[in-house]
Amino acid sequence: MNILCFDPAYENRDYIHAIQEVKDLRYQRGICRDKTWIRYTTLHDALSNADYISLHVPLLREGRARLRPIT
Repeated sequence: MNILCFDPAYENRDYIHAIQEVKDLRYQRGICRDKTWIRYTTLHDALSNADYISLHVPLLREGRARLRPIT
């Protein structure tokens, strides 16, 4: 499947590149029938084009909230 990623605070381009390399290798070896991709995108693009949405948030204990600055 194609993957759209959005994170308002951090983009790990090396990690996305490594995943793309694995996806490309699976296609080249015939493990996957279709060539697929992974990429960062805007929140609007992700929400308007996704068939499925997976939301990942840190688990924090009450009173121990930690905010990261958005850069």
